[in-house]
Amino acid sequence: MKGIDKTIDQIIRATMLSKADALDFIALGNRKIIPKKTLIIHPNKVADRAYFLKEGVIRHYTQNKTVQFTKNLIRGPRFMLPSLTSFFLEISSTIYCESLTDLEVIEWDREDLVKFTEDHPRMYKFLLKGVVKAFRSKEEKEIAFITQPAKERYLHFLKEYPNLINEIPVQYVASFLGIRPETLSRIRAQRIS
Repeated sequence: MKGIDKTIDQIIRATMLSKADALDFIALGNRKIIPKKTLIIHPNKVADRAYFLKEGVIRHYTQNKTVQFTKNLIRGPRFMLPSLTSFFLEISSTIYCESLTDLEVIEWDREDLVKFTEDHPRMYKFLLKGVVKAFRSKEEKEIAFITQPAKERYLHFLKEYPNLINEIPVQYVASFLGIRPETLSRIRAQRIS
C-alpha cells in the first residue's frame, strides 16, 4: 500500500487533482512492468497510450541508416508520452521510444485519458502545461546546442539528470548532448583529473 500511496501523492502533486479524482484516474489505468529494451513506439505507429512512469528511464530517438540520435531522456517518477505529437495529433510517430531500464508504469488508453480530461478541468490544465513544458525543454536544448560548448552541456546534463550517466549506455548520453562518445569520454576524463 505504501507504493500506491506514494504514486497517488505524486499524481496529486503533478495534476492538482483531488485525492478522490486521482484514485479514479489511477483506476482507469493498468499497472505494468515494461522490460528493458522494449520499443514502446516506433515510426508509422500512432501513440495511443499515456504513462505515469513510476520508475525507470526511457529514451526518445530517431535514426538514419547507421546512426541513432537521442532526442530526449526521461526518468521517473513523471508522466510520459511515447510521442507527444503523435498522441495529441493522432498521427504516425516520427520517433522511437525505448525503455532503457525495466519500467514500472501505469498505462492509460488515449480515449480513457481524453474522456477523463473532458470531465476534469484540472487534468486538462495539467496536460496543456505539460505540452508547453515539453516545447520549452526542446527550445532550451536547441539554444544550448547553438550557444554552449560541449562541456557546459555535459555539466548541465549532470545537474538535470543526477547519476543517470551511470545507469544508461554512455553513447546515448553523448547522442543526447550532440557530441561523439569520444568527446564525452575526454570531457569526463578532464572532470575526474
